[in-house]
Amino acid sequence: SVENLTAAADVLRESLRKAHFEPKADSDTPEIVMYSRRRGETDYLFAINDHRTFGEYFGQWGRTMEKGLPVSGTVSLKDPNREVRAVYELSRGGSVKFDRDGNRVKVKLDYETNDGRFLVFLKRPIASLKVACSASVEPGGVVKAGLRVLDSAGEIVPALLPVEIRLYDAAGKEIDGAGFLA
Repeated sequence: SVENLTAAADVLRESLRKAHFEPKADSDTPEIVMYSRRRGETDYLFAINDHRTFGEYFGQWGRTMEKGLPVSGTVSLKDPNREVRAVYELSRGGSVKFDRDGNRVKVKLDYETNDGRFLVFLKRPIASLKVACSASVEPGGVVKAGLRVLDSAGEIVPALLPVEIRLYDAAGKEIDGAGFLA
């Protein structure tokens, strides 16, 4: 049962804590499942609401818990050098409030249903977006465009960040190739 698995996980967690093992990513509730990744100097955290119950459906009723339930919890990520100065939620966009507890950055998350969050932890906050684009283009020509996401020190943010780009021609028609890029 879920209760037995949760109890066993608590016993394992406590025994590891006594052995001075501290997980890189953690949650104060077993209902938020996490997966952390690192690319270069940047940490990412996927936090998924796994709080579920049985729904109304056909098939093997009572065997599949597919209906997501609300849950609130706090996730944390090790930051031993206390370098993280900004946290952003990439799937919804925008900065996220965070706290510190010793060598951990903590973020409170609230879910309405089965949902996921994609967090990025940065050493400096995002400050600006610099766009360079062709000033003009001949009919049938190619528009060259580039962008740089800069941090508060004016440096390129060392992270893969989703950016939505929409380009339109003189008649207001969206140009092919618009959408989300990283």
